[in-house]
Amino acid sequence: MSSVSMPRPRRRGRLVRRVAGVLAAVLATGALASSTSDADSRHDSLDLSSIAISSSAQPRVQDVAFDTERVHGRTVDANTSSAANAECDGCSATATTLGIVYVDKGRAARLDNVATAWNSCTDCSTASVSVQVVIVRRAQQVTANNRALALNAVCQGCRASAAAYQLVMLDPKGKRLSGRDVQALREWVAAQAEAMVAGPARQSLLRAAPNGSGAAPHQLDQLEQRVGSALGGATTLDRSGEVKTG
Repeated sequence: MSSVSMPRPRRRGRLVRRVAGVLAAVLATGALASSTSDADSRHDSLDLSSIAISSSAQPRVQDVAFDTERVHGRTVDANTSSAANAECDGCSATATTLGIVYVDKGRAARLDNVATAWNSCTDCSTASVSVQVVIVRRAQQVTANNRALALNAVCQGCRASAAAYQLVMLDPKGKRLSGRDVQALREWVAAQAEAMVAGPARQSLLRAAPNGSGAAPHQLDQLEQRVGSALGGATTLDRSGEVKTG
């Protein structure tokens, strides 16, 4: 977890109340993207989730969640997550999420990004990628949390991979990413998932640590360069990446 004070950050589209716990969300609901805000606009709460659960009826499942939001509450909670689960032999599940948030006002922003993948089967695989990009305009207090989890339970020949990337940038000019820039980011997220699905040979491209977890500096550099170049002159306030395989 990191907390930074910096020089300060409106809102459009679809946002939701926070889902309590990624595992509970995976078991109880699908991907969500809707909006809630206090009547006096003092608080904005955003949730965006992709959830892929394979079964014998649907052995190959993929879920993609994407949204761009602009918020202006005094306090902002932005929660982005992806979860993939396989419990049938030979099944696969892939979940990818990209959330882009512009915070134009406010005093505090609490940011959470989570990717989870787990298996309980034979010869099955899961891949989960969650990317959260937050662009603030003015000084405020930012608390950012980023984490990935990959688990195999009672599995033979199964593979779980999870990657979480979080980037917070300051742009006093209030610039927005172009449609082309956003599309490029979506393709980049998809490429991360493809590398995971392809197996250990291509997973090495993720540059995770030998023990199966790491900060994925190469991917973070790519993400930062793409967003920074698109905005032109934005300052990185916080960045975090975690890749885990099981």
